[in-house]
Amino acid sequence: MNNSLSGRSRPHSLPLFLPLALVASLLLALAIAGPAAKASASDYTPEERQQYFDSGKYTQDLDFVAAHARKFIIERTQPTIKIVQTCRAKGFRIGKKDPGVDPAADYTVPVTVPKSQLPDKIVKAPKAGLGPVTKPALPRVKYPKAKKAKRITKKRCANLPKLAIAMDLDETAVSTYLYGSNAPDYDAGEFDHLIAGDQTAIPQMLKLYRLAQKRGLATFAITARPDTAELRASAEANLKSIGYKALTGLYMRTSPIVEKGIIKNSQRAEIVKRRGYKIIAMFGDQNSDLRTGFYERGFKYQSAVTPEQD
Repeated sequence: MNNSLSGRSRPHSLPLFLPLALVASLLLALAIAGPAAKASASDYTPEERQQYFDSGKYTQDLDFVAAHARKFIIERTQPTIKIVQTCRAKGFRIGKKDPGVDPAADYTVPVTVPKSQLPDKIVKAPKAGLGPVTKPALPRVKYPKAKKAKRITKKRCANLPKLAIAMDLDETAVSTYLYGSNAPDYDAGEFDHLIAGDQTAIPQMLKLYRLAQKRGLATFAITARPDTAELRASAEANLKSIGYKALTGLYMRTSPIVEKGIIKNSQRAEIVKRRGYKIIAMFGDQNSDLRTGFYERGFKYQSAVTPEQD
């Protein structure tokens, strides 16, 4: 049964005598795996995952998607980049004031997406997953002509669209398996990493985050991790420590029962409809990260957990 807590649905009721770490682990298992929390027969074994990492194929798959995302972000923002930079230099706010998160929001309620808010496409790496390194051609960036920054006023800056990107956390912004660290440990307990907050950044996403920051875009994280005080504090501290230091907002899963794609879509709806941002790029490694819409283009990194993760 769902009970109202600060206007949001409370996750599964659990015995109060359970240790906090165990409660967080149980919630995390429910949130990540969904109602039917069982491993898929197609999941990578630890040996396959290590092979995927060490062969260079995982890096190739990430690089391909990130290169297309970089091209899209630059070309999408180039026409107004000079105006945005001048507004920021003058200290003028871009777009309408952000009212912040709705404290009474119920993200478990499905939100219908208008056709204008559906993505034009989802970019994936060709033949992603285990396999030989093929070095596919990467796209070249074209820089459209930027509009001149003349007669910049508060009103003009306030009338600009507030562009943003949004990203999933696990295996999108950060690696549960310490990919990229000096001493990778592919078999470490996934829950332990999330609770401890010692995940490493996925370099391709971190570079795109920094590109978005440089070009004046807001940046949101939308994750299926349960919205508990411990996991939120852990995530925020971990993200700051590895370079994601100025996120506009962190959205977490408010119910382990409702399908996570529904919750993430409802949270994007709030970002767009209430907070006034236009999400130009959405990043994730699972189908549920990109399900439905309220963003312009999706970018799907290959999961390090399974060839095709929902």
